[in-house]
Amino acid sequence: NASARGGEAALDPIEQIYIKLSKLPIQTQHPHLLQKCRPIIQSWHDQFSVSYPLLWNRMRKAIPKELNESAFIIAEMMNLLGTADDDGDGKNNATTFEEDTEMKVKRDDIGGKEIQNQQLKNYKLQPYTIIDMCSGVGYLSMFLSHLLKKDSCSRIVPIDTLFELNDRALAGVTSPQNAKDDGNKDHNSNNEILQNKIISDDDNSQKQNQQQQFTSNDFDNNSRNHLSTNHLTTPPIPHPIPIHPRKANIKRSRELRQISQHIVNKSPGPTILLGVHLCKALSVHTVRLFNENERIERM
Repeated sequence: NASARGGEAALDPIEQIYIKLSKLPIQTQHPHLLQKCRPIIQSWHDQFSVSYPLLWNRMRKAIPKELNESAFIIAEMMNLLGTADDDGDGKNNATTFEEDTEMKVKRDDIGGKEIQNQQLKNYKLQPYTIIDMCSGVGYLSMFLSHLLKKDSCSRIVPIDTLFELNDRALAGVTSPQNAKDDGNKDHNSNNEILQNKIISDDDNSQKQNQQQQFTSNDFDNNSRNHLSTNHLTTPPIPHPIPIHPRKANIKRSRELRQISQHIVNKSPGPTILLGVHLCKALSVHTVRLFNENERIERM
């Protein structure tokens, strides 16, 4: 037993992750996706195990579960928008594009709005914006950033109530008092990593700046833990498609409206709404956001 444990410990970290993945449905349902993700996971190990060791320690445990659960969404987005290694440009399914245009026109007619076909087609030719609702750490956003064709997706916006309240993760005007009010509410999160504040151990200056910006009273004496966005916005090697995290509690009507105002309405092209871990009321509020925004094409 001791030798077996020693052999397991000696395995390459990526190999350990893929041994776990091999026992999950993704192995048989999306083997091609598994193959594409391996160099991505390897690059994260090479970066984060050095610059964000606490983050990587939790990532390596969570990746098998997170990738398995989001595989069908990733596969669908790759089919719709194309993959990073595709040839050609634009969207990879002309028939779907025309069908979506027709569907969009009908939806506008139902809403009583007249939109010229040419304007609509020009709008739809712009790259998509993807919103990752209640993203947690942002695994889905990170995988999509590396897998999707850049010409088809201009930005990815993970949204979670636990993101740190700073200039990189602010959606609207959430106040410290709102953060206090949310202290005992359900987290828009997906695993135990959300219970740990992820801050780079070797970036002391940034940590000091954050401490200067927010006093202990800002978050009710640190009664809540928060997610750093450093791994999304300033990784050692930038993510191919930009990731712009936003802090928002989607249970609050005002903050849901701000997502529409600041993200959906300001996107150059159509928006896609994604969500993997939308428990209870979170799914209801996500559907509400979709129903109230004609610029959101898919959910």
